[in-house]
Amino acid sequence: MSGEKQQYTVSIYTENNIGLLNRISTIFLKRHINIESFTTSECEIENVFRFIIVVIMSKEDVENIAKQIEKQVEVIKVYFHTDHETIFQETALYKMKSSALFEERHIQMPGKTPNKNSSKK
Repeated sequence: MSGEKQQYTVSIYTENNIGLLNRISTIFLKRHINIESFTTSECEIENVFRFIIVVIMSKEDVENIAKQIEKQVEVIKVYFHTDHETIFQETALYKMKSSALFEERHIQMPGKTPNKNSSKK
């Protein structure tokens, strides 16, 4: 292996066929490449699946692997990129207990301004 090794994310878009997961992982196995992470899920497009594979290797090697994976009949397209080329997005959901949230004076209808007389009860 030549060149500087770095972490690459390989995204593979495929049709859903039996044995494809085995054939893709065998491509990495034959080259003695350790897979850091392997995720498979259905894509936004109907009947198209996405394989996300994270590996540490040189750019030349990941280009060769991408070309070899694209030769598979069921594979639609293969992309690879580094973490510097990726946009990360995180979402958090917090659960908080609050009795004041459900009191009537705190809840307003959208588009209406609070009535000065309604706060005096």
